[in-house]
Amino acid sequence: MASLASWNMDFLQLVRAAELIHDGFTKSETTGALFLYVSKAFDKIWQDGLLFKLMRLGVSPQHIKIFRSYLTSRNFQVRVNHIISSLAQSLAAMPTLININVYQLSTFLNIYVSDIPNSNDCRLVIFAHDIAIPSHIILYIIKFAKVILYNIFPNIETV
Repeated sequence: MASLASWNMDFLQLVRAAELIHDGFTKSETTGALFLYVSKAFDKIWQDGLLFKLMRLGVSPQHIKIFRSYLTSRNFQVRVNHIISSLAQSLAAMPTLININVYQLSTFLNIYVSDIPNSNDCRLVIFAHDIAIPSHIILYIIKFAKVILYNIFPNIETV
């Protein structure tokens, strides 16, 4: 079911981008887009920043602990009533795209970019492994590229 849901989500995002491009053609406007291929970058995501954004979105502390464990460590403990087992290491490797499905990746990306400003003239379209930023106004694309780059690399110098 997750694969159908993720396919549906990607399809709707593609429709959003196509509508913006079609709207530009009908109005004889130039449409540009910035495409970011992020699937290779998932392992390099600023994990503390992602967890901070989850906290700001009101995710419960228990869920934050689960996400932190999922992202950073593969250890686990089992509790039955008041008895807690010793810490054991999971046999699974660190989370990578190999063991993260498309729906989970899209969810993490949506959370990670949720605070990027949005505008009617520039849309953020998130696919399973990519982000597209189509716009009729090229200056918006440049502005959003700078915002995204600054969010990813805070010490970057922009022109």
